[in-house]
Amino acid sequence: MPPRKRASAQRAASTSAAGVNPKRRRKENTLPELSTAYDSKKPQVPSTSTAASCGTTNNETKKRRKADAQSLVNTYLTRNIDGIADLAVPENKSVKQHADSVALTTADQLEELINAGARPKNNVLSDYRQQFLPWLLMKRGSCDGAKNERAMYAPISAFLCCVAHMIQSSASRKHTKKKSTFNAAAPSRLLIPSERCDMTCCDADDKTRIDIGIMPQGIDKLVQKESEKLTESDKDETVDGLEYSQVWYKDMFAVIEVKHKATETDFNDAYVQLFMYTRNIYVTQPNRRFAWGIVICGTKVEVCVFGPNYAVASKMMDISAAAGRHEFVRLLVYWSFSEEHRLGYDPTVRRLSELSCWEIEVPVYVESKNDATAETGMPLTKTYYSNLMVTVPERLFGRHTRCFLATPDKPSDSRELEIDDYTVFIKDAWPEADDDSDKDMRDEIKHSIKIKRKLGKSRQDLDGMYPVIEAGGRIHIAKHARSSEIAEDTTRAILGNSILLQSKAAELRETEADRESADTEPAVHVRVHKRIATTPIGLPISKANSVYDMLVIFADVMRCHYAIYKECKILHRDISIGNIMFRRTDEGVSGLLIDFDHSKDEEEDGGATHDMRTGTLPFMSINNLENNHTKRNVLDDWESLIYILCWIGTYGYNSKTRREFENGESLMIRQWVADDMKCDAKNKRNSLHSSETFASKEF
Repeated sequence: MPPRKRASAQRAASTSAAGVNPKRRRKENTLPELSTAYDSKKPQVPSTSTAASCGTTNNETKKRRKADAQSLVNTYLTRNIDGIADLAVPENKSVKQHADSVALTTADQLEELINAGARPKNNVLSDYRQQFLPWLLMKRGSCDGAKNERAMYAPISAFLCCVAHMIQSSASRKHTKKKSTFNAAAPSRLLIPSERCDMTCCDADDKTRIDIGIMPQGIDKLVQKESEKLTESDKDETVDGLEYSQVWYKDMFAVIEVKHKATETDFNDAYVQLFMYTRNIYVTQPNRRFAWGIVICGTKVEVCVFGPNYAVASKMMDISAAAGRHEFVRLLVYWSFSEEHRLGYDPTVRRLSELSCWEIEVPVYVESKNDATAETGMPLTKTYYSNLMVTVPERLFGRHTRCFLATPDKPSDSRELEIDDYTVFIKDAWPEADDDSDKDMRDEIKHSIKIKRKLGKSRQDLDGMYPVIEAGGRIHIAKHARSSEIAEDTTRAILGNSILLQSKAAELRETEADRESADTEPAVHVRVHKRIATTPIGLPISKANSVYDMLVIFADVMRCHYAIYKECKILHRDISIGNIMFRRTDEGVSGLLIDFDHSKDEEEDGGATHDMRTGTLPFMSINNLENNHTKRNVLDDWESLIYILCWIGTYGYNSKTRREFENGESLMIRQWVADDMKCDAKNKRNSLHSSETFASKEF
């Protein structure tokens, strides 16, 4: 490439990284801007390395992800569920009425187009028809004349563009005839295919390639013709093409995974890949509550909804038949009209593009529920601002924990937020909980309030060693902009009880570390969306300067741990590397014990003798791993500290102290993270059974 073009390409890539398109500047969408919470000028991919994956190579990580995805498909996916499209139905009645009318009109118009013969009246629709018709005419699950799934990408994209064009035209006609109705019940967005297919997204943390992405676009922006989209050769030849063709998970509504044939093996493989890719949507979108995905095998289409503890897929829609097309079109129309929260976005986390930050609402905790609501009926909230997400949901299922550094002070137009501006730590998660908040005995927010009340004045020597709650509670969402009706954000509220009972969530009793319990009857476990804001902000132990600092940090943390148990009767139950932080003070360092999400208040819990497994795998006690009937106590948490010391003694605690091993898999400590928890417990017994055996083992 000539120097001038090379420089232009570099400028284009740099401009794209900043989220600015020199060729086409996007208008503000109705949806919140799906920009990553990391520095927008230099997008980063969050590290997926955890304590359990320490010492694992990249190839091992890729193999494990695929194996994990297959296991997740087997564990969580429920197919052939009725009513999946209804999850996207607009909650505003007038909008729903108009959406149903547009769905019927669009389906009829599509059938008329398909059956129009060689010369449809509309030239634009004629172009779309010419491209998508081969997909509809596929026979026996494979495309006539097509050798692989790549030949399906363009027809599928053309079909989606055609439907989007019809929805847009319908809105324009409604606007012309009756402007007031258009304003009240118009589609909020169009869902169109990504400009490139079979590509690696720019913010992916691996080299996997998705088939097609579905991108939200403003209703007033023209739908691009498939023939105008960039090809791979165009991308290589033009600087603008290189820049304009980039696709990001942070902007994506859903992933489409395509297979050429429609066998059960093809469907299984498609879902494995869809599970792998959808995880990236959660990682890069701070305002994503749940996600959608599409699997297309031949002419068979299934739509999947992903939540914290379920994946439910629709009945199969055969696009080669009018009934299947009608059902698929209905879903696409609902996606265009529905409220943001019905698509999986969080209306309490909003991107402020002009300030380059996120606005986050945190419920205000109060002693009396009657004082917790504003005049609108919504719970009172406190607003914070952040552009730094320090923890991302690395797993497709589970708590989906996100953590932000934030400030209560709204930034100005002239200056972006910097690290020194942040004073508050915000945690957003979906823990298992009872539908009735009064019966929620494992509530971090309740525990934090109790700890603040008990220790705030009497134990000033512990100031800064535990998180002090500023705000926190369950997230509530209004049904639509003009409604005073609100609901708690739970998996039951999202799916509805009927679909939830059909899902595998009805068969699972799960915590973060345990997916089964032989001692209890199968039951639906509901996950509840909670958010908490605390101070102070701590540093991870990887930032410690010396072994001496580490010892001070551990001593402070366990002193605080003992005081909380003795004076508040709250047992932490998840002592791990990630939950031990520290602060730098004028006197040196001070430990900080965080994350009371797994904690138990023994005064509230009725003294139950059997506990579900909780904790972080390498650091769980033997008693915890074996899931026996011995009641967990303070000694289990002290045992976890021993495993932490062994772990950092083996691998180090930061990049400067990191130890590399030629054959890391042979280390005894690697056997603490086996696939079977009872095997983990046995391996730990072998290593730590007595002082003699402990001294003789080479970790």
